[in-house]
Amino acid sequence: MRRPALSARATDSATCRAETGRSIDEWIAWMTATGASGRSALGKALLAEKVDAWWATVLQVSFEAATGIVERDGRPKGYSLCTTKTVSAPVARVWQAITTHPEFACGPVTKSRDEKALVMPWAASDWAPSSVVEILLQPKDGKTGLVVNHTRIQDRHDADLARAAWERALAELKAQLEE
Repeated sequence: MRRPALSARATDSATCRAETGRSIDEWIAWMTATGASGRSALGKALLAEKVDAWWATVLQVSFEAATGIVERDGRPKGYSLCTTKTVSAPVARVWQAITTHPEFACGPVTKSRDEKALVMPWAASDWAPSSVVEILLQPKDGKTGLVVNHTRIQDRHDADLARAAWERALAELKAQLEE
């Protein structure tokens, strides 16, 4: 996947205060005081406070970093994104396109279920190191539902770039297969 040109959205404390009413440190103190544990509970609590989804994610990752929450492998969970597209082509044709397209093959496949799913570490040299990509395919009345989950992205800017790149890559794939 080519790295797209995209300006980063500011994630500093002053911008957070201007856009959400609290600084990042104030939100971290608030999240600690809620006693909520886990991303789901924190996300629901933040959304109940009318924090938009983008800031809720930034604040959850900031909270995990500030409190030292890591996964079993010792790395933070980081940012996650999900991009979807429905393609007017049968699953077999979409699977063939994905498994032979260079933009969808940036790492060795660690898990594969023919015409259903691929999982691979993302090994692009200039961004999102050590993140994981899962591509899921689902037949839908002669069409194919395509889902890309990209997880363990450690930097907000890289997460924003990855979202834009996956959206573009799926749109290009859809256009190619629906010609």
